[in-house]
Amino acid sequence: TPLSKLPGPPGWPLIGNALDMNSYGNTLETLVKWRNKYGDVFKVDLFGEEIVMVSGQYINEMLVSKGKEFAARPELPLIAGQLPNGSFMVRQNYDERTIFVRKLAHKALKQFGEGLDKIEKVSMSQITVFMDELQQDFLNKDFDPDDPLAKCFTQIVNIMVTGTTLQEDSYLLEEHKELDMIDGRILGGHFALLDTFPSLIHFPFVPGVKEVKRYSELRQSIQAYWKSTEDTFDPENLRGIYDVYFKAHKDFQNSDDVQFSYNYNNIKDDVFEIFIGGFVTTHKFLLAFINIMASNQKLQANIQKQIDDVIGQTNEPSLHHRGQLGFLEATIYEIFRYGSHTPLAVPHMTQEATSIGGYDLPKGTQVWPMLWSMHHDERFWDEPWKFKPERFMTQEGNLASADTRKMLMPFGAGARGCVGEVFAKSRIFLFTATLLQRFNILPPREGQFKPWDIKSKEYFRCMPLKTGEFKIRVEPR
Repeated sequence: TPLSKLPGPPGWPLIGNALDMNSYGNTLETLVKWRNKYGDVFKVDLFGEEIVMVSGQYINEMLVSKGKEFAARPELPLIAGQLPNGSFMVRQNYDERTIFVRKLAHKALKQFGEGLDKIEKVSMSQITVFMDELQQDFLNKDFDPDDPLAKCFTQIVNIMVTGTTLQEDSYLLEEHKELDMIDGRILGGHFALLDTFPSLIHFPFVPGVKEVKRYSELRQSIQAYWKSTEDTFDPENLRGIYDVYFKAHKDFQNSDDVQFSYNYNNIKDDVFEIFIGGFVTTHKFLLAFINIMASNQKLQANIQKQIDDVIGQTNEPSLHHRGQLGFLEATIYEIFRYGSHTPLAVPHMTQEATSIGGYDLPKGTQVWPMLWSMHHDERFWDEPWKFKPERFMTQEGNLASADTRKMLMPFGAGARGCVGEVFAKSRIFLFTATLLQRFNILPPREGQFKPWDIKSKEYFRCMPLKTGEFKIRVEPR
């Protein structure tokens, strides 16, 4: 085969290495083991398709130096089957349409008000609600922060998408919660099998089929709610992301000079992608942050002292404070690295013949970047299995130069990097700064606290990776 020179594990006839990758946790553990054995560039066989796995410094080469050459996406029949008339931006090849949609996404996130100032205002409106709920309902009580945290960020994303919050008793809040759980199970389980043999979707007994069908139902329900906002659409007063996309669709309909189609289903699917990406990973990240704070009181105290010195205890945190809170910024970066909540980036495919790590790759080769392996590589990180925010700090307690983060890519990089990176980082900073300004995060009074364990099988049960269930308590400062 064209990839015969690449090293890789031996496989079985027809199925290749599929039996070694039958669940997400097992897949990641197996891929890391193979990377240690075969090096930073190796191949695996999934049902006859050879896939190239890339780690280490070659991820930077792939995503940045040769980003355009690796910017295509492999065909994913399962996604296509669930979206017969549309397509997710993240799954599309890098062509004129994808470039247009990415620009539209950037415009939508910025269009909603005056860029970051509006993102800050929207985020703080719901973060303040969350903090007030902690004050009223959870003080000095043992509780699981998962559900209230999910609700907070669901509301933030809803405001960004539609311009309004959901009512407390809205069925959509429960649907968002269910969507989050199913999303993790689909991506974390039998996705490769169903994507390779999409006809299996018609057999309910096949693992993952029920989840995929329910996911589709939830997506359609949420999109129907967005559709209901079209009755009050005003092109001169865009309320949120959905309006920006809806206007783009109408502009396409009224234009004779179009190089590609942008139909009604494209709007719903592209906005849904921003929507799901807007709360799933951030939610998982903040659970890890809260767990770390309960585990490490000294680190929490250092962050709080800096918050008190820079912001005070009564002024509201702002994005303008970011550069002055080195302890908090370094902790956020270390959670990105240590937790690697998206351990495998979205699959790429070569748009043309190219090479990686000295190996030639023909056009149409599927390539998976192994971010987890890069983020825990001893060649780039001192004691990579230890949680050490100080690796990103100066001795004076400031954030170290960007050079210390050159091998950190939690949002990917290059032409296919995450369009919502600034949105995510902004919300994370505002939430964590406000939380520690107002509260101390402590282990529960009763029962044993469960510290975050990135090597546990529980951590790998879904994707993005999620801490196991744990309880904390909070006390006012």
